[in-house]
Amino acid sequence: MKDLKKTVAYLIPSALMLLCLYASPLTAAASDAVVFTLPESVAMALEKSLSLDSADKVIEKAEWEKRRAFKGFLPTLSGAYTYTRLGEAPASSAVEYHALNTGGGVNSLYPLIPTCAKRVTVGTEDNFQARLTLAQPLFTGFKLTSSYELAKIGIDVSKVDKERETLDVILKVKESYFGILQAEKAAQVAEQAVRQFEAHVNVARNFFNEGMSTKNQVLEAELNRAEAIQARIKSENLLSLAKARFNNILRRPLDAPVRVEDILAYKPFHHDLPYCLDQAMTFRPEIKAIHLRINMAKEQVRFSRAGYYPTVALAANQTWRGDSYRVKGSAYIDDYTSWDVMVGMNWEFWNWLKTRDAVRSSKADRDMAYNGLMQITDGVRLEVNHYYLSLKEAEKQIFVAEKAIEGAEENYLMSEERYKVQIGTSTEVIDAATLLTAARRRYYDALYSYNLAWANLERVMGLGRDGI
Repeated sequence: MKDLKKTVAYLIPSALMLLCLYASPLTAAASDAVVFTLPESVAMALEKSLSLDSADKVIEKAEWEKRRAFKGFLPTLSGAYTYTRLGEAPASSAVEYHALNTGGGVNSLYPLIPTCAKRVTVGTEDNFQARLTLAQPLFTGFKLTSSYELAKIGIDVSKVDKERETLDVILKVKESYFGILQAEKAAQVAEQAVRQFEAHVNVARNFFNEGMSTKNQVLEAELNRAEAIQARIKSENLLSLAKARFNNILRRPLDAPVRVEDILAYKPFHHDLPYCLDQAMTFRPEIKAIHLRINMAKEQVRFSRAGYYPTVALAANQTWRGDSYRVKGSAYIDDYTSWDVMVGMNWEFWNWLKTRDAVRSSKADRDMAYNGLMQITDGVRLEVNHYYLSLKEAEKQIFVAEKAIEGAEENYLMSEERYKVQIGTSTEVIDAATLLTAARRRYYDALYSYNLAWANLERVMGLGRDGI
């Protein structure tokens, strides 16, 4: 009867330990903590992202550049106002002629002889002129057309860059979201380990008090409990850092209380590698952007060739002249206003082959853009292959870790029972508890790796918030 009472006394701490073993230490979260789902987190991050706001500004700038380029096709109106002060008023010399007088009257047989020069003023010292000019380009060697096309492509490039930035923000949110879940699971495992070792310490003390074990076994159990407590402190700190990182991405106060919906679970991935590669080639914004930059490089070649062609323009002028600032004519100018229309062509025949050099430079940029396409395409394939294999690796680890937990739990219970009936050692219990804690950590790490690889695979495939 006495032995039965001792056995019951030893079993009570173990029973309490098993009841508390799976209790979550995180259920006592602050009542004011906001519970986020993953879609809500993504939506808030996209709304508050400064990088996306900057991307919108880049798009706005590109649209204004397009408007500016289009206005190069339109006529321009300009004006000029000049004042000129002459050293002296302009004048003209008038020469008088008379016939030779031979005493008997004018002899018409002799030529006229100049006798004197008379200076006649024909202008003023102060001269004012105002001119209004309307100019319309007719042909610029396709320079205006190329500038407009470059501006249009620039808008498309900026939109694709925003799409890329959006995918990056979504990935950051997912990484931080799953980081919180991983840290929570790690904290749970650490708490379970502390409770396991506390229960073992109680059992070891009871045995020591009854003279059934040595003090060394109690000290060993207490040492392992202290190590478990240190691991719990570290896991709690990592959880706080994960929440601060999450709040930072969502532009919330770093210390704001937060909870996230637990979606750290396994769901099968039904697509094969060729499908993922095909999606990436279709939707990856980096590939879209390099195609657009190739088009820009081609258009830049056309722009550089404009120097081979003449430029033709139409100009219409309205001019006013006068000797005062009002340009209303003068005593020497009756018709003080005039107009003219002209069409002019300018063609540079020789510029030391600068145009040729510009064209070849643009062609080099075009060839580099093609090389960039090949490099990016190869890089995308490599990234898709990497994260696809990482996903499959984590998937296999999940199944292995599940089996490992089952075996570790059974081993721990058996070690506890063997110790209670004194056919096992305290070291066996401690080793079994350590193995169980490690198995649980590996399981949750595998879940985290699987979900994170899934998120990265969606990113390298160019898929947005809807995912695969």
